[in-house]
Amino acid sequence: MKVAFIGGGGLAKEASEIAHQNNLEIAGYFSDAKVSDRWDYLGSFADIESHKDELLFALCIGAINSDGIKRRRFLIDKFNNAGLKFVNLISPYAVISEGVKLGVGIIIAHKVVLSVDSLIDDFCLLNTGAVVGHDSYIGSNSIIAPLSFIAGNVRVEKDVLIAPNASILEGRIVGAGSVIGTGSSVYRDLTPGSIVMPVVTKTLFT
Repeated sequence: MKVAFIGGGGLAKEASEIAHQNNLEIAGYFSDAKVSDRWDYLGSFADIESHKDELLFALCIGAINSDGIKRRRFLIDKFNNAGLKFVNLISPYAVISEGVKLGVGIIIAHKVVLSVDSLIDDFCLLNTGAVVGHDSYIGSNSIIAPLSFIAGNVRVEKDVLIAPNASILEGRIVGAGSVIGTGSSVYRDLTPGSIVMPVVTKTLFT
């Protein structure tokens, strides 16, 4: 079966490269508006369910804030309940260690490292160069942005956004719906819905 993208923006471009590297044929993309000529435009989100028996699907809609994560969650629940079949897109340049368990609908980009016995739940996005340590858990619909580091025995609950170059120390828990800002470090457990931002440095001389 061919793969269709839900979304046709930048994430779909990255997913397309991974799909080709895995010898998957791309049917096109669904979006509420035509946003790219790179692939065939197959229709709006309202048209997706009529194709559920003839296509596999990949969720190619990213997020840069909590509203984006909530939108992804809405679409995941909608299309999961409709019975769509989702494929995992895993870069051949990622490192998947022994004992790693993967859910469905996952995108794992180039140079991601998943260490021993880590668990990645459904519809997670792990972007370029992200590292997940041994025995860690990443909850469904969580996004780990480029070059972020998740140490060993960390538990990231569902619907969490971890921005580029963030770090989560060993054994910490990140509550559902939390947002970890670019360059932030998490030193303690976080309750659901937490927002962590880095300390802003001051320029003393120019």
